[in-house]
Amino acid sequence: MYLAIFHMRYKEGVDPSDIYGLSLNPEIVGEFCGIEGFISWDIFASLAKDGSFVMVMRFETLEAIKAWRDHPSHAPLILLGPDKLDFYDVQIAEVVRDYAWEKGDYITIPIDRYYRERSLVSRGKIPTCESLFG
Repeated sequence: MYLAIFHMRYKEGVDPSDIYGLSLNPEIVGEFCGIEGFISWDIFASLAKDGSFVMVMRFETLEAIKAWRDHPSHAPLILLGPDKLDFYDVQIAEVVRDYAWEKGDYITIPIDRYYRERSLVSRGKIPTCESLFG
């Protein structure tokens, strides 16, 4: 499994929905979910409420990450960056070990399957800006 990890911070005065509204658009997310090798997508807002957030995307292969990067629906998101963000970095990482537990029990299914089945995207529960930054 491979991770694409993004750390971003909005410019002061930017409404998070400018990017979240587009990046969490069900049509766009649905297209990303259709990419062969896509596993899941999670977004985490900073507790500091400084406009920072982290997005973690999970993929089966590096080719799937490249397909996501080159997907036509990704272009509008890239174009918003310079106008809306103070900071942006991305890291691509290969998972060398994984394990998890939930409610006190170790998860015995493969972790990529766990994320695929429980991701907000796969369950149709895509978070809103208000729920992340409210």
